[in-house]
Amino acid sequence: MSENKRISELNPLPQAASADLFAVVDTSLAETKNITVADLMAKPLPIGIGIPNTGEFSVLTVGGTGVNEFSTDINLGTSNTAVPTQLAIKTYVDTAISGIAFLNIRHISSDSTANVWDSILTDTVSGPITIELNPTGEGKIDIKKASVDSNVVTLTTLSGLIDGQATNTDLNIGYGNISLLCDGIDFYII
Repeated sequence: MSENKRISELNPLPQAASADLFAVVDTSLAETKNITVADLMAKPLPIGIGIPNTGEFSVLTVGGTGVNEFSTDINLGTSNTAVPTQLAIKTYVDTAISGIAFLNIRHISSDSTANVWDSILTDTVSGPITIELNPTGEGKIDIKKASVDSNVVTLTTLSGLIDGQATNTDLNIGYGNISLLCDGIDFYII
């Protein structure tokens, strides 16, 4: 191994050389050790009850907890004794976010339909626009009038109501906006 020094001889910890993997402070011996990759692989050192260069272990102690399993379970349970593999974590995250709806940003300048999770930028310079709201499930719709003119954006629905009404014409000023929540049937201005 590289140079070993007592903690009392250090002021501050030595800068690790480029060939060093890391500096380890061994409090039981009151010294620090710079360990190289070659040292670690040539002379296996126990980590808990394990050998680093074989990839096998029976118990690895982490923060006082004994870890005794690498888990490939993609459901990520609540065990304190299993460490999930990288693929198990990736699969869990990919599955968890697959159901998340992402915004669908659209630019329109004529009559159109809006679905839940649409964000619509309207250009009414050429005339008024009617947007038919489609209650495709629970979620949100944002509509912004991205022009300065007196033309109105009228909101209607394929089914259900908008705050208890069949239509809404509140989007009638330049750069105005309206956000609606849908419960799967009706729309509510927020």
